[in-house]
Amino acid sequence: MKRTLWIALIVLLAGIVGDVHAQSYAEKKETRPVARMIGTWKDTGRNRDIPFLICYPKDLATSKELAPVIIFSHGLGGTRTAYEAYGTHWAAHGYVVIFPQHQGSDYTAVATAAQSKRNEILKLIDVFRAALTRVADIPFVIDQVEAMHAGTLQAKQYEIFKGKLDTRKIGMSGHSLGAITT
Repeated sequence: MKRTLWIALIVLLAGIVGDVHAQSYAEKKETRPVARMIGTWKDTGRNRDIPFLICYPKDLATSKELAPVIIFSHGLGGTRTAYEAYGTHWAAHGYVVIFPQHQGSDYTAVATAAQSKRNEILKLIDVFRAALTRVADIPFVIDQVEAMHAGTLQAKQYEIFKGKLDTRKIGMSGHSLGAITT
């Protein structure tokens, strides 16, 4: 019981301290048109493809402000496009939102398991290993954000992000297994 109370107190204090030090962006009532980019990054260090969706303000190239970044991690059986409505909303308010698709715990993995043995989906997916792999996807995605901002990603499609991302303000959110990843 004492241990639970201490943990609750630590979590509460961490939240209070976090609120004191957090710098929020001013709420903006107007919305901006939104653009989207879909593609796949290759994490050569892990020989792993990371499909992604990016939602961003269409006028990002002409904006005078750096855009904060949100990374959103889908739940078990999800995809990079499953939460696009969130990304569209946030991008309309000035954020750049990146949805990595975590292969091995995405829709394809669940569908494949379902075809094999419908009643044993969760037994066929090694959730613990998939969770660790998902967590390792995030530093790679953050490296891609920094490379887009620095202008070092070679594809022309990333030029719009050069010098436009606030790499000091990267937030993360997720749903279900994506919350655990966060």
